[in-house]
Amino acid sequence: MSNTVLPAIQGDANQAGSLNTLAKNFADTVNQLLTSGNISDGPPPVPGVPLFTYTDTNADGSANPTLVAGSIAVDPTVTPSNLAAISTGPPEISNGVPLALAQLANPTTGTGEVNGFSYSQYYGNIAASVGNQLQEAQDNVQVQQSLLAQAQNQRQLISGVDINTEAMTAVEFQRAYEANSQLITVLDQITQDTINIMSSAG
Repeated sequence: MSNTVLPAIQGDANQAGSLNTLAKNFADTVNQLLTSGNISDGPPPVPGVPLFTYTDTNADGSANPTLVAGSIAVDPTVTPSNLAAISTGPPEISNGVPLALAQLANPTTGTGEVNGFSYSQYYGNIAASVGNQLQEAQDNVQVQQSLLAQAQNQRQLISGVDINTEAMTAVEFQRAYEANSQLITVLDQITQDTINIMSSAG
């Protein structure tokens, strides 16, 4: 089970993984909103710069989307004065970019969505899936332990039962669930920090 569930979340050679998909979509959306706006009207107008960086390639330049979630970060060279607040429109809105960033929490259009879900909903689906799989693994461990106890009492061997393997599977799901919770906490904080920075810049 760990050979299919965990790669679907964390990614492997055949798939990006839902966490990496979430992280990339979030970073690209915020960066697009910032770079489409202006820091000032000028003249000449001064465009905004992207806020997030991430890695999605290996050292040899080959694509590797499984690296995104683990490498997403705020560009340390960006200061509040570099962040665009003006939405160019039309119509032009002086604080249009911060307003658009705030709407990512409850998107009304395709912007800020992953496969039709908001970021919170998409992560909720990931967390629910991990929780269900974890519970199933734990239930399986209890069932196997019960079967083993019965077999020992009856001095019979149950073929194909490996309690150690099932226990390790449960531990893997628990760690994946905790890692996912930490990632979404970081993403939530980065979103709030971005909105706060934009508000102060405006």
